[in-house]
Amino acid sequence: MVGTMFDEAQLEGEPMADTVADLTTPRNVRISSAQAADANGEPLPHVQLWTIRQIEEDESGAILHFQQGGQGHLANCDPAFATHLQLARRCHSRQHPVGIRFGEGRDIAELIRADNDVPSQWLDDGAYAARVHFEGHDGVFFIQADHPEFARIRKVLVDAIGNKSRVWFVARKPQMILSDAAPVEAN
Repeated sequence: MVGTMFDEAQLEGEPMADTVADLTTPRNVRISSAQAADANGEPLPHVQLWTIRQIEEDESGAILHFQQGGQGHLANCDPAFATHLQLARRCHSRQHPVGIRFGEGRDIAELIRADNDVPSQWLDDGAYAARVHFEGHDGVFFIQADHPEFARIRKVLVDAIGNKSRVWFVARKPQMILSDAAPVEAN
């Protein structure tokens, strides 16, 4: 075939969409615990929402003080330090929560930007997981039933669905695994 960028052999075994609808129709896809794991098969550590009250920079990095109490340390030897500090500053100035995963002690291993939206649907997916749809987000978010905060997160999301109110949430992407959710506080 003239004008192709690759030959037929390169396409063998690759499923192709037959129509545009195949590319745009949402699919319900179940995930297993193995799919909610990192490359080494370890369960993904849970990220929690925190609101930063104060940032103190020093020679070792930055100490983040949280409105909920306590603090965490961003080490400047971390390759993601500049990116994490920029996100922390932005969340502090806007008073938006940020997803934080702690490493050893109070060392911050990861910061993830939190989103806010109105949840529109909670679907129990048997004894292992639930699916959550949001009004302004494409795709389906998942939460494993063995998540240590499953009952609390479920209550937050189900209450928000009933009230049509916004929640803050943080999710692992591209897996779309929910790690935490909290109501958006009215100012």
